[in-house]
Amino acid sequence: TTINDITLDSRTADNEKIFTAIKGFQTDGHNFIDNAFSAGCRNFLVEDTTKISPQVCNTSNIAQVQQIRSIFGKLAREINDCPDENLKVFGITGTKGKTTVSTLLHHLLSYQQSTALFTTVRFLTPQTSNDSEKTTMEADKLQHYLHQTTIGNWKQAVVEVSSHAVTLSRVEDIKWDCGIFTSFSRDHLDLYGTMEAYFQAKLDFFRALNVSDKKNKIAVVNIDDAKGFDVCDVIDKKTVKLFTVSMKNSNADYFIAENKYTDCGTELCIIRNGKEKINLSIGLKGEVNIINTGLAVCAAIEAGKMTKEEIVEATKDFGGVPGRFEMVMTVPFSVMVDYAHTPESLEKLLQEARKISSGKIILVFGCTGDRDKEKRPIMGKIAADGADYSILTNDDLYTENQHDIMKMLEAGFIESNKKIHDDYEIIYDRKSAVETAMKTAKNGDIILLAGMGHQKYQVLNSGKVAYNDAQTVRELKEKLKY
Repeated sequence: TTINDITLDSRTADNEKIFTAIKGFQTDGHNFIDNAFSAGCRNFLVEDTTKISPQVCNTSNIAQVQQIRSIFGKLAREINDCPDENLKVFGITGTKGKTTVSTLLHHLLSYQQSTALFTTVRFLTPQTSNDSEKTTMEADKLQHYLHQTTIGNWKQAVVEVSSHAVTLSRVEDIKWDCGIFTSFSRDHLDLYGTMEAYFQAKLDFFRALNVSDKKNKIAVVNIDDAKGFDVCDVIDKKTVKLFTVSMKNSNADYFIAENKYTDCGTELCIIRNGKEKINLSIGLKGEVNIINTGLAVCAAIEAGKMTKEEIVEATKDFGGVPGRFEMVMTVPFSVMVDYAHTPESLEKLLQEARKISSGKIILVFGCTGDRDKEKRPIMGKIAADGADYSILTNDDLYTENQHDIMKMLEAGFIESNKKIHDDYEIIYDRKSAVETAMKTAKNGDIILLAGMGHQKYQVLNSGKVAYNDAQTVRELKEKLKY
């Protein structure tokens, strides 16, 4: 048998691919073995043989394994000729800031040479540019596109690495050149159960960096985050060179000594190794983006071998990231779209908005269904305390009842002693909620649309529907004649 590819999707299976049957969170791939067989596939990687028919069993190559996700990742890498061995691979992990750091780092590196990019928002290779479906795609797709990168003779790749990607082996056996830690806060407890288990998934990425056999490996760590020094402790200093980034600690390798907001973004002075000053202007605002910039600049210089002069030039035309502190409208009031969907990120967003608003803060947000339910009243209280007025609306629902989500969000407002229809209201339809906010806002106010960021669809109980916060604002701006 000739094997050219591996897949999780029975619809793409054929006689030159291995169909891998994984028991997922919602569906069991073993139920689609017959479909793959009917499509011509005769190579199967499985955990459970009880769902294999005699016909498939008698005429196919079948490997039954434990830890099937890990094996799937290893095979995907091998089948695609281990593309990471011919690339300099940058990995970025953390609860918040991954997409911004990844996108900015890619922008910087591309000033020197063409670089592949894989983020929550989009992915880019020599042959392909498209919107992303997940923060980190499944191993078969990621390895395929990394292989495309090598075929196109690009030499670098920037990969946003989620905790799920590590735990579910989507980045299995990749030999990293650079690992970046952005931040850590509450998220994904529906999968991990505890904050410690979630953090260990982040540390596992750096353990993978430790065992990579690449030369001149580096780690870049935000030590302003409470978990930054724990990440530093995990780094094997014998094989990985560690660089720290800080706005508070002047002993950091990259110390952001000064920052000032301008009409177009932020001006920064970064002091490298206590001596060299790097003065630059970048089209980003917000305190979180100051540290994000420092992380990307550090990686670009230390691993990307860019000069200070190249960094200064490359940052001038960086326009930001869709759905990340994205200012969609500025007159007669401001509208900002942000992906903030955790308690800490929502609190930070409200704090930053208070700095730039001369009027009231109107917050439009919800919480995702079928996910970490305990954070909902926490986020409700943060909204009640931080915004002048809130409109509670739907985020992605998946299979959960919208009323149940709202009750948990409301509990936070009750804890903050807010009264129904006094400082907040509920509008389930997100587009209607945005329209109400825009009709309510006065000159100088700022509307924050939190939680969905760049997403181009919303998952309701009935399925996916086309929806994007920024596009909705642009349409309503036209409709309401602002």
